Amino acid sequence: MAEQLKIGDTIYVYDVNRRYYDGERHLIARECWRPMKIVGQTRVSWITDYDRLKFPKKNDGRYLTSEQEIDEWEWVRNNVYKISSLLDLCRDYGTVKSIAEILDYKEKKNA
Repeated sequence: MAEQLKIGDTIYVYDVNRRYYDGERHLIARECWRPMKIVGQTRVSWITDYDRLKFPKKNDGRYLTSEQEIDEWEWVRNNVYKISSLLDLCRDYGTVKSIAEILDYKEKKNA
């Protein structure tokens, strides 16, 4: 369970207009996360220092709450396609069945 946020904490919001590129003109996705300090609150929202933007206290996925969450997001972003490509090529029943169970996949029976 994530720690409860409070005034003074920082949230990180993915901002598509905040783009940084490396020397080869590849987007550095990690830099798209804009840190925003929580400076106030309403009953249901956090108010940030960035244009006093509001975000729901019940996080609906619009923000992350730590550098570790950004690291995890970046790892998934950089690896999910590669892993799914490997899974697409995998013909080992045990491996595919194990992954299906981990993902709570429910097989649809033909009608």
